[in-house]
Amino acid sequence: MYTPVTLRQLFFSKLLATFIPAYVVTLTSFAVFTLVVHLMGGAYLQEMPFPNLKWLVLIFLVSPSVILFGLSAMVVISAYASTFQGAQQLSGFIAIPFMGLIIAQTSGVLPLETQYLVVGAPLLLVFDYLIISFCLRRLTYERLLE
Repeated sequence: MYTPVTLRQLFFSKLLATFIPAYVVTLTSFAVFTLVVHLMGGAYLQEMPFPNLKWLVLIFLVSPSVILFGLSAMVVISAYASTFQGAQQLSGFIAIPFMGLIIAQTSGVLPLETQYLVVGAPLLLVFDYLIISFCLRRLTYERLLE
């Protein structure tokens, strides 16, 4: 391909072009939720228990890691899928572990304590790094632009 853009730059621009809006929506939703909690709960509570440390860790450590994981995995899947329908179907598998975590947390089997989140977010970032480095070693211009 005849372009002054390197494969690495092209890959990271695809990643950032989707990461930034996803994280902005996350931060905006968190801000609106915080505002609603304070406006509605302010009349009933002397001290506002929200946002607590767990929420801050979720928003500023876990959310970027999960977003990056999903996006980088989708870039890898879309590069290796033969059709966009196949890529969509395979990308659905990314959500399964997170749905399992949500079910385990809401049922009380796996309480998401702050210390687990603080340890889990960097581990997920390491996993993100491994996916991205795998992708950068294996991709070609043609596969990335398909």
